[in-house]
Amino acid sequence: MSIEIITFAVNFHAKDRNFFYLCILELKNLLFMELVEVAAFNFPDDAAVLESIFQEENIQYFLSNENMSVFSPGISCSLMVDEADKERAIEVIKKAGFKKYLTE
Repeated sequence: MSIEIITFAVNFHAKDRNFFYLCILELKNLLFMELVEVAAFNFPDDAAVLESIFQEENIQYFLSNENMSVFSPGISCSLMVDEADKERAIEVIKKAGFKKYLTE
């Protein structure tokens, strides 16, 4: 779950408290993750496919510098996962044909 969804939930929590509480739990999970970089992209569009695959595989992730890489060429965005999911994330990336983006 991304920060944008959590922001949306906070703005509209009065309409649906259950969704708001779910987002708060997800935020707590993100805050306590031990993040490691598994892939780097020059363009965030390249990461979009992997984001959807990670969501299907139920792998928590964080995409850093997503907006900066659009406006500042040369700044790459990093796909980060919890240390516990690192090996599984790497296998998913390879299986999806994105091996060239791996940082290891």
